[in-house]
Amino acid sequence: MFLYTAPQHSWKYQLNKTLPLHGMKVSRVPVEETETLLKIQSVRGSITLCASSSTERDEWLANISKAADDYQRTQTLLGLRGNAEVSVAIEISLIITSRC
Repeated sequence: MFLYTAPQHSWKYQLNKTLPLHGMKVSRVPVEETETLLKIQSVRGSITLCASSSTERDEWLANISKAADDYQRTQTLLGLRGNAEVSVAIEISLIITSRC
């Protein structure tokens, strides 16, 4: 599960959106003027993130894509179908430092 949160006071976070890793696609946003956008598409919706640089965006792209691929591979290897799922602990730490 991908959790999109915003930092609050006292080291707490507000949950803004959750997206399942199943069926997740991560891509750069094809806008020439903006090299820092990243789009995450899932079966339950999508979200566009803005990194502070194209390098940071590429790191996010790689890490989130790897997490989604690892999840899919785990599900395939275990041969799970339908509603049965295995809990896979994958931690992705993204700190959004700027807005586009």
